[in-house]
Amino acid sequence: MTSMRTTLRIFRSPLLGFALVGSLQGCSNSSEGSGTTGDAGAPGEPTAVACSDELELRLGEFVAEGEPLRLLAPGDPLHLWNAPQGGHVVNTAAEVHGLVTSIVSIEARLLDPVTEELVKDDVRSIVMKPIPGDDGWMSPDIRSRSQVTHIALCPDSGGQVFLDQEFLLEVEILERDTECQGRGIARVPVVPRCLQEASVEREFCVCECEMTSECSLGD
Repeated sequence: MTSMRTTLRIFRSPLLGFALVGSLQGCSNSSEGSGTTGDAGAPGEPTAVACSDELELRLGEFVAEGEPLRLLAPGDPLHLWNAPQGGHVVNTAAEVHGLVTSIVSIEARLLDPVTEELVKDDVRSIVMKPIPGDDGWMSPDIRSRSQVTHIALCPDSGGQVFLDQEFLLEVEILERDTECQGRGIARVPVVPRCLQEASVEREFCVCECEMTSECSLGD
């Protein structure tokens, strides 16, 4: 299947705006007036601009510290990482266009694809940095894994199996420390999978996520 990049547009209002595009049906607002460009902020801050009508999000997952996010298309796998505290997690985030601040709150949720009920989530505050050569786009400060979400999936205390099952990944961004208070929600269908290169680690991931037997990581 041909891979494609999905750009999601998220609309901003003083309360809440959102749009889901790509594989989901969406709605759009038109901008009236061009706005004005203000003075540049402190190093690492985006250029100060008037509050825009919309944010654009490109949903992605963490690959490695210092590496760009791997952007997600509908149906893509999510890597189940072995968490330092135990268990397995998925690390997700988003690249964003149109921010007027570098500090945002991010909440990532896995939703049931049929009922859209919440299954698992993680929320945190993160720092965004400009993407070199990609005008106006910002990414989490991926020098640290702490700047992306960690949704704990395996093993699940309730006995739910996540491995190789499709879910909706929903990401919400809220701007902080700015009068704009931009907010947006975007979704993409994903499938959590054990993709470790080392066979021992991959087998341990499968064991923990299938929960069919007692698991141990070999030497």
